[in-house]
Amino acid sequence: MFTSSPTRRFAAVAATVVLGVGVSGCSGGDDEAQASDASGTSTVTVTETASNPDPNPNPDPAPQPCTLGTLHESTGLEMLDVMMYCDGAWMRAGQAATDHVRNLSWTGETWVEYVADGRSKPTGYPCYSWDRLITDGVPEALRDQLTVCT
Repeated sequence: MFTSSPTRRFAAVAATVVLGVGVSGCSGGDDEAQASDASGTSTVTVTETASNPDPNPNPDPAPQPCTLGTLHESTGLEMLDVMMYCDGAWMRAGQAATDHVRNLSWTGETWVEYVADGRSKPTGYPCYSWDRLITDGVPEALRDQLTVCT
């Protein structure tokens, strides 16, 4: 048999009031909700704030230049599949298992080839003028990978 105590009755009434306020406060239609307890009436006001949604919630993100996907969007560079250097402005990329390597600069929209100043002897690999590398702002980490014309 279940016996009721004043503490249990108080807990039951308090739970009913809290539950009633919670349910009415979560109901969708009204901006204001009211709840009553055994001793009188309480008013609970729920204020909803509407935010102005972004007029363009999914803007096209700025291109991420140091990805193979962005590299492959540049005409003629689709075969390059290994990135050896990239800082967002300069890239050195090549084709796996070949000596096909290109040095590129980022225009803000696409990668373009950084044209060599000549060919080294006896290999015939592209070479670059040291002064031009410095003037064009080629970073040291990329310059260290390039052949300087002699």
